[in-house]
Amino acid sequence: MNQFTSNACTAMGSDGPTIGPYERVLWADGDSVLGRFDADPDAPDFSDAGPIGAQPAIAFPQSAVRIEPEGEEGFISDPTIAVLHNPCRPYTRRDIFGVGDHCEWISIRRDALGNFGPWLDERHDMPFSRSSAPIAPRAYALMRLLVRYLRQADEPDRALVHQLLSDVLQSVALGLRHSPTESRTEEAHERHTALVEEVKNLLLRRFSESWMVESIAESVGSSPFHLSRVFRRRTGYTLHRYLTELRLRHSLGRLEDDGVDLTDIALDVGFCSHSHFTVSFSATFGVPPSEFRKQPDERQLLQFRRLVG
Repeated sequence: MNQFTSNACTAMGSDGPTIGPYERVLWADGDSVLGRFDADPDAPDFSDAGPIGAQPAIAFPQSAVRIEPEGEEGFISDPTIAVLHNPCRPYTRRDIFGVGDHCEWISIRRDALGNFGPWLDERHDMPFSRSSAPIAPRAYALMRLLVRYLRQADEPDRALVHQLLSDVLQSVALGLRHSPTESRTEEAHERHTALVEEVKNLLLRRFSESWMVESIAESVGSSPFHLSRVFRRRTGYTLHRYLTELRLRHSLGRLEDDGVDLTDIALDVGFCSHSHFTVSFSATFGVPPSEFRKQPDERQLLQFRRLVG
């Protein structure tokens, strides 16, 4: 992920400039840049991402890959987390599902980062104390709506875009502050990390299937009680909630296609019916899927922003 910087406030839209072979800038102002990253797994330099640019960056995954920052523990990037990149730090990526790396990202001026939460800027050279943080479902959905808005708006409302980006970054800051931690021996930490990654690999690959805690535990060779305790301690999610989040966040992309029936989307992502999907979607994101799939305008973004707060 390279970094683009601009002092001008610019809306790039879907035909905005590319930076490198995989990135497209959608928005830039004096403090931040919003872009899109798409790399297929067969790209010749897929694994060697190289160093991040001179500004901190946050990625919002839509696909799952394994990220390995230099000198830090690797992890699976998936749509339930934001990936935090410190300036100029190399990292590598590894494809695990054959779909590549697809995400939106925000690059923020280093001296502006602390505005979104003082715990984001504890160390000037490495402002992020962790490589990932949970991202709340409504903040994640707001990011998806904002990108759709920028792609279709001829003249986006600059003040609104800036405020929505600020809302998303504040949510990331809050997630970083309250990231789940585990105080264990190194040996236990390694075992638990391997167990959680095995579960994530299983559910990310097969989230549309019907699962019980017992069947997940059996698949990874663990007891239901031990697995449930470790998974929640390491991720902040129960197994059931994590699976539901994967299904719902995957559905956000499917809803961008107006030609796909809601019932088909519900069944494809693992819900037993249209009504079950609608109830779960509405409870999680604050609006029904039929409302979310509408082309966003300023009024709709403001309404959804109130739900995020």
